[in-house]
Amino acid sequence: MTQPMSPEQLKAIVRQVFREEQEIFREAIREELREAGLILGDKEDNRAAARDFQFLRSLRERFESTSSKVSGAVIMAFVGGLLLIVWEGFKLVTRQP
Repeated sequence: MTQPMSPEQLKAIVRQVFREEQEIFREAIREELREAGLILGDKEDNRAAARDFQFLRSLRERFESTSSKVSGAVIMAFVGGLLLIVWEGFKLVTRQP
């Protein structure tokens, strides 16, 4: 018969399995990023990728800001047009013959 494992032996086995799985996950993530065109490796590549993402974020934020301003301008023009129509209609109705 085999002897039962001590808690220390069991912990050592779990740590080793965890390290192996962690390395498998890291390699899978690296492979997916590589397939997406994001090659990471040395620190300069990582910095360049970070700058690219920062540029994309700032571009998105500028686009969202611009689109909200344009939307506001369109709404203001629509409301202004409606008010003008109502005002001109009011002037026609209250005109003295």
